[in-house]
Amino acid sequence: METILHRFITKTSVLVTIFCFFGTIELIASASDHPINYNILTCDSAINSTSTASITDGDTKTLVGSPSGGTWTIVSGGGTISGTTYTPDDISTNTDVTIRYTIAADSPCAEFTADVTFTVADECEEYLTLFALDDNNPGNLYYINIGDNSPVVSTEGDILGLQEAKDMESLVIDSNGDFYFINRKTWSKLYKISRSELDKDPNTPVNAQLVGSTGITNGGGKPITNLTIVNNEIYGISEETEKLYQIDKTNGSVTLMATLNSEMIVGGLTGGNDGIVYLLNTNKSGGESELWKFNSFPSGDIEKVMDISGSRKVESLAIHPNGYLYAADSYNIYKIDPIAKTTTVALSNNSTDIEGLAFYTSLEENCTQCIEATNTTATAPITEDETKTLVGSPSGGTWSIVSGGGSISGTTYTPAYINTDTDVTIRYTIAADGSCSETSADVTFTVSAALLGSIGDRVWFDTDGDTNQDVGEPGLEGATVTLDPGTSGNPSDDLTTTTDANGNYLFSNLPHGDYIITVEVNTVTNGVPSGHTAGDLAQNFDADGLGSPSKSFVQLGYSEDNLDQDFGWIIPSVSSGSGSGGGVESESLGDAITKIYV
Repeated sequence: METILHRFITKTSVLVTIFCFFGTIELIASASDHPINYNILTCDSAINSTSTASITDGDTKTLVGSPSGGTWTIVSGGGTISGTTYTPDDISTNTDVTIRYTIAADSPCAEFTADVTFTVADECEEYLTLFALDDNNPGNLYYINIGDNSPVVSTEGDILGLQEAKDMESLVIDSNGDFYFINRKTWSKLYKISRSELDKDPNTPVNAQLVGSTGITNGGGKPITNLTIVNNEIYGISEETEKLYQIDKTNGSVTLMATLNSEMIVGGLTGGNDGIVYLLNTNKSGGESELWKFNSFPSGDIEKVMDISGSRKVESLAIHPNGYLYAADSYNIYKIDPIAKTTTVALSNNSTDIEGLAFYTSLEENCTQCIEATNTTATAPITEDETKTLVGSPSGGTWSIVSGGGSISGTTYTPAYINTDTDVTIRYTIAADGSCSETSADVTFTVSAALLGSIGDRVWFDTDGDTNQDVGEPGLEGATVTLDPGTSGNPSDDLTTTTDANGNYLFSNLPHGDYIITVEVNTVTNGVPSGHTAGDLAQNFDADGLGSPSKSFVQLGYSEDNLDQDFGWIIPSVSSGSGSGGGVESESLGDAITKIYV
């Protein structure tokens, strides 16, 4: 506070100003002085009493300043202010933020300001942080940021508080961030580590508290060695008796839920947000372990998903909200895609005997980083008689055809029938999720028309009516032949030609498929016997026989030349009714149009 005293000496009109900061002044006037008037003005300093406690970039902070009427500004560190609420930017590293409270100048008072600095921590600093447990002497809790380019195993601290010798198994984290594990030395006992115990200081121990005994003894393959959390409830499976239990988080007691329908040595158990619960079949002889899943948890109905390529005796399993699984043996931590059925090494680990893995799922969900669709489908050309396997990541996306036609089933693309080489564009899309926008990635490749075939061959006048093309029998020139590529009722894609002087016709460069041929002889210009017209002609032969004179079905294969589609015609005699005329008895066929389906 600044106090300004104005002393007005009325006789001499001399102004004397005295400044007093945060104190008092005593003014004494002598009897000989003229009358003195005093005008006292108080200037208020700005006070910023906003808390200096750290917040995360997912929090807000209430700003507190006095006297009222001042304004708030951000000096450094970013973010926004609305009223008296500060909202940080989304940051990737811890950031110091300075907030200023200002009381504006008001003559003769100057402007006053007051700053407060606090730290905004990255809420997602622990994103992709995998916690791990071992039971070496002493047992340890670790954390591994597998999102780093070169992840390392860091020690959180020695685990203290066990009431018996160490033989720790499995690790799960509930929605509150509390850790649970099993110690199976004599009985399978449930222990808890409060999240408040974690400080990332390897020199401070991690204190575990006994929740209670499950009542399951360590003998005959009975102990519970694998835990998972589903709907914030803890479940456990015995190692070799394949029994599934629900475990009470308050006292450790168990309820038998099911027995697995397949014999195995269970080495890990984890549940995903999609409702699928996975488990490991550990190969203790050193071979590859297997990933299995429950068809309907918590029933005992399970089925194998895949082998964990390159693994050995895997004894822990965890799932991230992004759908990837992580498993560990004494050599590596593996990243598993259960949809694409692929396994990669996330971290080489040959110094720690990991017995349990877990993600803090609630934090991981809040901090899920937006991912972009990647389409790594091969761009090599294919022919229309081939298929192409579509490859996209991450898993869970959808496939669509942008252009070029065809169809998709699962991850297999099948081209459409084409006549010319066609560019096909396939899109892989990851749907929008919360604050993450939809992303897609396209790949274009060429589909070449398969080896093409042809259809022909001749329309002729069968002079002797024996349905054979004999030497000297003339072709019918000018017959109209129409080719329909299996789309009856849609003439827009039909092809039409006329027979030559020998009655020959040919449709070439045809892809495989079904076709319909129509022959119209009303347009014939040559080859009809003298004294007759095209209207006198009647069919006596086609490729599939006259039992169905308007239909003949032939499928044209790849690169097939079907030159057997001949059509024979005669001029029938008129029946005398006695049958002794010696001619061919027939009724008029009208305009003599024949359709043959090929």
